[in-house]
Amino acid sequence: MKNKVNLTSEILNRKGATKIENIPTEVMRLLNLGHIETVNLTEWLAINHTILIASVFPEMVISEEVISEVVSKLKQQKKPRQ
Repeated sequence: MKNKVNLTSEILNRKGATKIENIPTEVMRLLNLGHIETVNLTEWLAINHTILIASVFPEMVISEEVISEVVSKLKQQKKPRQ
């Protein structure tokens, strides 16, 4: 089960950054851990999906074997050029 997180109204009611570098550190941390949802595409693209999977899948009672396989396949994918 997730640790209890105190979410401020500022975080919950955010509009979302228009550039990845403008996403507040705390928002990025909470997104990566699956404690808050993204509010726009910029936030979704900024997430470290490996961290997100490692954080959320165990809560969904997905086996370590499956998690390792998914993370491995994710790491093999090429990142788009920016």
